[in-house]
Amino acid sequence: MKARDIIKELMDEKNVSIAEMARSMEISNQNVWNTLSGSYSKSIQVDKLVKFLDRLNYKLVIVPYNSKISGYVVDEKE
Repeated sequence: MKARDIIKELMDEKNVSIAEMARSMEISNQNVWNTLSGSYSKSIQVDKLVKFLDRLNYKLVIVPYNSKISGYVVDEKE
């Protein structure tokens, strides 16, 4: 799953609109839309991903492949 798809899914689960996300991140609605649609880039920079996740009350965790984890796995190769 791509990072932007995870963010969109979390926003849907938490009923967070693009406008609410933009306001909390102090960026424009268009910037949020472009990030989530992939208009400017095929991937999201880590610092921007962390900001989105922070606003949704999630955090980014990096673990070895053999670790047992639950949650979302980002795969930008899709």
